[in-house]
Amino acid sequence: KIQKMAGYKRCIQMMFLLSIQQAIGAPPEGDFDTSLYRKVTVVNTSECLEKVRSIPLKVYEFAYDTVKGRRQLGVIGDELESILPESVDVVRSQAFKNPDTSKGSPALVKLSNFPVVDKNVLFMYNVGAVQHLLKKQDSLTSLVNQLEELEKDVGKSIQLLEQRIDGEVEEQAVEEAGKIAASSALIRAEAVAVEVKANEDRLLLLKQAETERSTVDFESKLAEDRLSAEDRRERERAAEASALLEEVALRNEAQRRATELMLKAKQLEQDQVMEGERRVAELERVSAEAAAKANAERENEDISLRRIQAEGQEERRRTLEAITAVFSHLGSGGAALLADPRKLGTVLMSCLAVVAGGFLSREAATLARQLIEANLGKPRLVRETSRANHGFMVSVILMPINIIRFISQLLLTVLAFCFGPVTWYERIRYMFNAVFRRHLNNEESKANKKKTAAQLRSEEVLQHFDGVVLPESLLARIQQLAIATRNARTNRVPYRHLLLYGPPGTGKTMVAQRLAQASGMDYALMSGGDVGPLGKDAVTELHALFRWAKSSSTGLLLFIDEAEAFLGSRSRSAMSEELRNALNALLYQTGTQSYSFMMVLATNRAEDLDSAVVDRMDESLFLGLPQPDLRKHLVEQYFNIYVNSFT
Repeated sequence: KIQKMAGYKRCIQMMFLLSIQQAIGAPPEGDFDTSLYRKVTVVNTSECLEKVRSIPLKVYEFAYDTVKGRRQLGVIGDELESILPESVDVVRSQAFKNPDTSKGSPALVKLSNFPVVDKNVLFMYNVGAVQHLLKKQDSLTSLVNQLEELEKDVGKSIQLLEQRIDGEVEEQAVEEAGKIAASSALIRAEAVAVEVKANEDRLLLLKQAETERSTVDFESKLAEDRLSAEDRRERERAAEASALLEEVALRNEAQRRATELMLKAKQLEQDQVMEGERRVAELERVSAEAAAKANAERENEDISLRRIQAEGQEERRRTLEAITAVFSHLGSGGAALLADPRKLGTVLMSCLAVVAGGFLSREAATLARQLIEANLGKPRLVRETSRANHGFMVSVILMPINIIRFISQLLLTVLAFCFGPVTWYERIRYMFNAVFRRHLNNEESKANKKKTAAQLRSEEVLQHFDGVVLPESLLARIQQLAIATRNARTNRVPYRHLLLYGPPGTGKTMVAQRLAQASGMDYALMSGGDVGPLGKDAVTELHALFRWAKSSSTGLLLFIDEAEAFLGSRSRSAMSEELRNALNALLYQTGTQSYSFMMVLATNRAEDLDSAVVDRMDESLFLGLPQPDLRKHLVEQYFNIYVNSFT
């Protein structure tokens, strides 16, 4: 029987533990929108209760409180940061009103890295702690109810046991029942104590949370009112200062304009007065000088006439005597020379040698100067050129040989003319052939070259325009111009100057370079913006540039980019004297047709060019922005060059 009672007791304890476990089980999940709230987990309210228990409450006075001497109940942020770091926000800069109103102290005090307690987070931790206490209270209440039911069941069991147990075990059963009753009473007492303590803690937490929330609301309202008032006052001060500054600026500007207009009016009036006085004085001076000169001429008219007549007669006499003496000497000398043919030959040779020496010296000096200027380095205005300077050394080496050959041919011609056993007609023909044979040979070779150049196929010219993306009509016109330019030198026709205009980046420089390559000409690039900084030296440099261009053996294509920089209209009042002179120098160099160079101008504003410059241009081409199909072609071409070539 005792073993059966122990089994009943264990069954009762298992039922008691199972009921407690069911009472404190996991709470059901709430209904909420899962698209708004993600990764939702149940809060461990026991941790909230432990952290709330460890929060140190303090009563303190805030140094910058708006109510002086007020003591507050709360938590200090520095102490709370180690317990609940997420409830403390560190403000980088916070402004407080300075309670010290003494003179010299600032109105606002700024604190940096100021810890502020987030009372909303603290309140939610208090809510978690209260929920945990409420859960404990509910579990304890359920436990007490279960204990009461258990007590009833135990009473019934005891009654059944009392009926079944014999008198021998009555005392032991009574003792066991007493122990069970005592343990039930003890458990009930403990449950009641826990419930009372939980109620007290819950009420305390609720009261504390309500107090903190009211304090936070009041302080937030005060801070908002203070900040709004300060912001309103700051805006009013800024508006007043801005209006005052604007008024002062307008007043100063009006005063400055009035003063400037008054000074200009006075200056204009003074200039007009001075100009009138100067004109009157100039007229008086000119009138006085004319009157004095006329009076002097009238007074000395007779003396002047006699002096002029005497001087004329004396000059006539001297002239007649000189003519008579010259002709007499020439007659005697001619008779002597005709009498002696050897003297006649010597005189003719001497005269011819003197003339030839002077001519050769002058031409050699001119040729040397031109060679040095044209080949010893490029001009300052040229930025880029395809012309090489190695031909200068060859010309310097061959120049003495050519001079010696020419002098020897000339001397042999003179000797054969004077002393050869031929007739006068044969002598003249021999001299003509000897002197001009080289010129005739050059003419014949040029004619042959002309025939050869005429037979060049246009495909050779068109190859230079591979990869140039332009409209078909414009590209065909440029190719025709390249063919005509290539045949111009062989056909002895002048080059045609070209004007390229259009927006930036449309290929004007590239077209000029390909045109020079296709026509077999040298290429030189200059910028119109480089002329202005030269000042007075611009004219000299332009003349040197064109002299250098004319010395090219294959012809030179001179490309001038940004031509409007110094070739603008002369009607503009802002044009300086140096630029005007530079424009006149270019017009002088291009005034006639050129057989040695071709000028290509590029500009973004063709309407700004001077009318005389536009008249010099034989052709003008507009290079506009490419159409969508041409842009697609450009993209494909560059993609093939820079992407496909490396894959």
